[in-house]
This record gives sequence, structure tokens and C-alpha cells, in this order.
Amino acid sequence: MSVNYLASVPEAVLVHANTCATSPVTEVNSAYLTGTVIGQAEGKQALHEALEADARHRAESFATALGAAPTYPWEQPQWDRRRLHGPRPETLTGTWVPKANPEWDTTGPWPTLKPGTYYRVPEIIAQAA
Repeated sequence: MSVNYLASVPEAVLVHANTCATSPVTEVNSAYLTGTVIGQAEGKQALHEALEADARHRAESFATALGAAPTYPWEQPQWDRRRLHGPRPETLTGTWVPKANPEWDTTGPWPTLKPGTYYRVPEIIAQAA
């Protein structure tokens, strides 16, 4: 498939261009070729600027259409900000009381060592402690 780019150019312009390009006068021929080269360079520059502006506009409109960035649970803090403004517990652990350091669990078929950690107690007992 070939495209005739000169189809939309008026005949008078083509005749003038042909006359200048084939002119025996060096100044006319050089001026025509220089103008052609500069015109092509300016046209390419304008085309690249237009393409860049279009690409930037498309990227900005795409980012706007996407909306705000999603928030994921693992990016959220592990504490509840509302609880920070509430009344403070008397102890730092609240209703969690430390277990005695490791204990032996002998309820199963063999003894198991349970590491020391914290366990939840009823609030009444935690307030009394």
C-alpha cells in the first residue's frame, strides 16, 4: 500500500517547488533546499512536541480516572487511633496478665513446655490487680 503525500498539495506549489529545486542558479537551489530541510526539522519538532503533550495529557487523565490509591490492611497501623484518645488503662497491658515463665503441660500423652506469654483475664480481676 502506498500513500501519495503530494495529493493534497496544490499544483501551483508543486510547480514552484520543482522550478526552485531544478534551478541552475545556485543561490535559488540552495535557498530552496535549506528551507526544505529547516521546514522538515521544524515540522518534526512540532510533531514530537504535540505527541509528547498528548502523551502527558493521556497519562494525567488516566491517573485522574484511576482515582485515589488503594489502601491495604497491611499498610494500616496496628492500633486503633480512637482508642488512643479514650481513657487510659491502669496497666500498660490492659486486661492481659503475664504468665509465669515456662510451664509444663502434662495434660496430654507427653509433657509439653509452654513458653511464658500473656493471657486474657476478666476485666474485674484485671482492675483489682
